[in-house]
Amino acid sequence: MAQLVNLVLQVVDVLGVHVPTWAFGLALAALATFLLPARVRGERANRARRILLRASAAGSVAERDRLEAEALAEVRGDEHGLLTIAGWAVDRGRYPLAERVLDDPKLVRHPERRKLIAQMQRGAPLDTESLVQKVLKEESEGTTR
Repeated sequence: MAQLVNLVLQVVDVLGVHVPTWAFGLALAALATFLLPARVRGERANRARRILLRASAAGSVAERDRLEAEALAEVRGDEHGLLTIAGWAVDRGRYPLAERVLDDPKLVRHPERRKLIAQMQRGAPLDTESLVQKVLKEESEGTTR
């Protein structure tokens, strides 16, 4: 750290600008204050992800639902946190949770929302009814050719 401070001071001297020695500390404190909200949001998203990991190992559906609600409360409607939860849910096939998160009004116009919805549609599990419809559609297309 001391080498970095010396390097910055040397660059400032070469440029011919006189900077008091306390200015670097002030600039560092201002930068830390400016970046603090982003750091707090990131930490909340990480805590929510850890809660979701516990939810995936929960023994009952009620416990899993409680932990998922806790994770949503942790991010408190923050876009970054909501997208973190939605991405986690999509990656693990928890589409009901992902849909609930993606329906949040803060994410309606977010470009990442469209990507996650498309990913859910590609990876959606097939049920019997959709398979029957697909087979009937292919049969009808095959007879008209």
